[in-house]
Amino acid sequence: MNKDIKKSSSFFAALVITVATLAVYWQLHEYSFVSYDDPKYVAENDRVQDGLTAKNAEWALTAVVAANWHPLTLLSHMTDCHIYGLSPGNHHLTNLIFHILNSLLLFIIFSRMTTDLWKSFFLSALFALHPLHVESVAWISERKDVLNTFFWFLAIISYIKYCERPGAIRFIPVFIFYFLGLMSKPMIVTLPFVLLLLDFWPLGRMKIFDRKDGNQIYNSIVLIKPLFMEKLPLFLLSGAVSVVTLFAQRSQDAVASLKAFPLYIRIANAFISYVNYCVNLAWPFDLSVLYPHPGKFMFLEAASAFTLIAAITFMVFRFAGNKPYLAVGWLWYIGTLVPVIGLVQVGAQAMADRYTYVPIVGIFIIMAWGISDILADWKYKAVGIRIIGVTFLLILFGITWQQIAYWKDSKTLFSHALEVTENNAIAHNNLGSVFGKKGQLRKAREHYTKAIQMNSDYVSAIHNLGLVSFRMGHLNEAIDMYTEALRIDPEYEKAHYDIGIALQKKCRTGEAGRHYSEALKIDPEYAEAHINLGIILAEDQKLMEAANHFIAALKIKNDMPRAYLNLGNVLFAIDKTDMAIAHYQKAAEINPNYTTAYIGLGKAFTKKGDIWKAINSFEKALKMDPNNFEAKDNHRKLSSLKLP
Repeated sequence: MNKDIKKSSSFFAALVITVATLAVYWQLHEYSFVSYDDPKYVAENDRVQDGLTAKNAEWALTAVVAANWHPLTLLSHMTDCHIYGLSPGNHHLTNLIFHILNSLLLFIIFSRMTTDLWKSFFLSALFALHPLHVESVAWISERKDVLNTFFWFLAIISYIKYCERPGAIRFIPVFIFYFLGLMSKPMIVTLPFVLLLLDFWPLGRMKIFDRKDGNQIYNSIVLIKPLFMEKLPLFLLSGAVSVVTLFAQRSQDAVASLKAFPLYIRIANAFISYVNYCVNLAWPFDLSVLYPHPGKFMFLEAASAFTLIAAITFMVFRFAGNKPYLAVGWLWYIGTLVPVIGLVQVGAQAMADRYTYVPIVGIFIIMAWGISDILADWKYKAVGIRIIGVTFLLILFGITWQQIAYWKDSKTLFSHALEVTENNAIAHNNLGSVFGKKGQLRKAREHYTKAIQMNSDYVSAIHNLGLVSFRMGHLNEAIDMYTEALRIDPEYEKAHYDIGIALQKKCRTGEAGRHYSEALKIDPEYAEAHINLGIILAEDQKLMEAANHFIAALKIKNDMPRAYLNLGNVLFAIDKTDMAIAHYQKAAEINPNYTTAYIGLGKAFTKKGDIWKAINSFEKALKMDPNNFEAKDNHRKLSSLKLP
């Protein structure tokens, strides 16, 4: 192909991929955050919402969020908040930009390695448009997927350049991009293994058994050793990050015990999942945000899956000499799924669409090169391949469009999950949260109850049922639910906090204080627990201890009007009136409709003798709440005075 024509064709192919991906995913810019993990990463994460600061960057380097260590992902979310605030549509678009870049990088990688432009285009178009990738792009919390793949592909491009002119200095970019990828999501620990596959095909740095010369198998072993040794730094980095990841997941009890999921069940589920991912690739309907783990040994399904995988593996190796892409594609798929196939069970899912973001590239390689080989002897091969390819991509476009629509909001997402899966306790729990936020408490209660019926130890659903009971005025029932949640998980700080609120409501302040203290032992940066414990201490006249908790809350989050108000109350009680006024004013500045802050100001100005300012403060309070007795009474008394 002429160089100029090839350049024009490459540009056209890249443009088609970009436009098609933008077109199918553009609807995301109107979508909201979902209640599944998005609050942890962005919507309710004060650190992330605070944006990019030196302090937040330092925190990101050591923070464990949603049982993961991924500082670059947190920094990416902080950057979005710094630029866009909490506009979910723009957060979605950042995911989309990375997905487009990943699709283009994949096109560059294979067109450069194989020099086959149109097969590389088809491979990249499959990556860009397949419905299995919707979860990774449409879910804001899965920024880690699109971000770590971005660095994964940059590492491969750097490796291609290294292979063209090997040298220790030229290997450094490979190491750096790999490390950045690991800091985005540790799933890419398999990259060194994939580089070895690419050494075999299409880079041609490794030879395997040659049928014409049986001695060649010995030579292949000699060739593999130096290829492995040059990647040893990458393998060592993989091991180190794997240890850090396991520690992070164990620190938040995200790793299921062998008692909960015995090894034989995990192995069986792994084989079944390998097959089910391929089924979902071929028939991408009824995809769900979560596929519940069966939690039981399914011998027939596992045996059938194992037999099928073994047969495919035998066949791809059988033809590896003539069709090397078969072995590379299949081993890419099998190998890159190993970290998330469930042998180390993290979470309650049997499998997840997001786990296929990189692994399914292996199957796409087989499809892109395999279709051409299958039709090799067909008279109308060139036209046939174009028709088949375009038709297939158009079908994927339509299915993906519909799959993206399920991510519109939490209600749509989890309602769909309940339609396409069975015994999905997590979907019920999340749908309950949706109805709870809308004030539809009976519907919320119904879904939480169903979740608990499916999993009697589902601590989040039990806690959420307690929250609904509290809002419905059933305090005793709420306390019972919180107590049950704490029985299952004594380290559940939110349950400690919420049972404290319920006990405070029943005037059992001593017990409430103990639970707030427990919440703070588990999470010393729980600002609301500091405030509530401070209020109890202030009521017990332990004013300095109370002040310390209010100050601690403001160090954690400096825009909490309730903390400023209560610190003002303590300062007023110890006759530091000017300081009290400053704190009441700060509370009113943050929340201009804060009636209690204006009442505090009125009392403080009265104590200082600034009657007109006091009257003005009480009038502002009455404007917010015309029936407030305290504001009305103080305003009446001051107004009756004969003032000059």
